[in-house]
Amino acid sequence: DEALKTFYEENNLDDEFVKKQIRMELIVAEYEKAVIEELALDDEKLDEISKDYIIQVSARHILVKDETLAKEVLAKVKAGEDFTVLAKEYSEDPSVADNDGDMGYFPRGVMVPEFEEAAFALEVGEISELVKTDYGYHIIKVDGKKTLEDLKDEMTEDQIAAEKESVRTKIIQDEFIEN
Repeated sequence: DEALKTFYEENNLDDEFVKKQIRMELIVAEYEKAVIEELALDDEKLDEISKDYIIQVSARHILVKDETLAKEVLAKVKAGEDFTVLAKEYSEDPSVADNDGDMGYFPRGVMVPEFEEAAFALEVGEISELVKTDYGYHIIKVDGKKTLEDLKDEMTEDQIAAEKESVRTKIIQDEFIEN
C-alpha cells in the first residue's frame, strides 16, 4: 500500500519496527485470550455476576473549586451537617445548586472517570473524601444503587445483553490490567 509506505518513510519507520509492533500485538492478543479462558465467563457465570453488578448510581455532590474551602466543607459534612444545605450554600455546580446537589441516577461512562470511580465505589449513604477532577473538588454522597437485576423489568432484551457484555468486558479489562 503506497499510502502506508509513505507514512512509514515520513516517520522514519522501517520494516523491523513494523514487525516488532505486529509481534507485540500478537503476544497481547494471545495473553488476552488466555485471560479470557482462565476466567471462564460462560453465560451462566456471567448471568450470576451481572445480576449483582451495579450499573447505576444515584448521588449528590458538592463541587468547590478551592481546595481549602473544599476541605472546610468536607469537615462540616463529616461533622454531621446537612449535606443538602451545604450543597445549596457551597456548590459551584449550577446544575445541582438548586436541587440540593442531587444528580439523580446515572450509568457508567457518563461522568468524568475520577468522579465515576468514586461514586461507584461508595456504599449507599457513604460520603467520599475530596475527589479532584478538572472541575474542582467534589464531595460525593451516594443515595442509591441499581443492579441489572433491579432494572431488568425496565430494559429491553438488547439493553440487558449490552449491559452483560459491558460487565464481561470490564471483568476482562480489570483482570488484564491487574496481571
